[in-house]
Amino acid sequence: MTKLSDPITIRGITAKNRLGYPPMLTFSADGKGNPSPRTFNVHRLKAQGGVGLITFENSGLEKRAGMGSPSIGRDENIPAYKKLTDMVHSYGTKIGMQ
Repeated sequence: MTKLSDPITIRGITAKNRLGYPPMLTFSADGKGNPSPRTFNVHRLKAQGGVGLITFENSGLEKRAGMGSPSIGRDENIPAYKKLTDMVHSYGTKIGMQ
């Protein structure tokens, strides 16, 4: 019998368990759409909590981000999201964008 704690592989990507955290907008990005220290803390807590997969909150595709919304529309934002991804991965958790 399959358990929530069992790993799961979907299209070649294996999550450590079957627990996932859904995308919830935290309005914690900086004015340019980069993850802020608060964004890192929110997702660190999720990963430390043991979920196998985090679906990152909705992210804009425009260069201009509004009211704390994340944006992947600027190449300059890529290093910050890479750092966030690496931090989440350090806890054995997978992460993807909505």
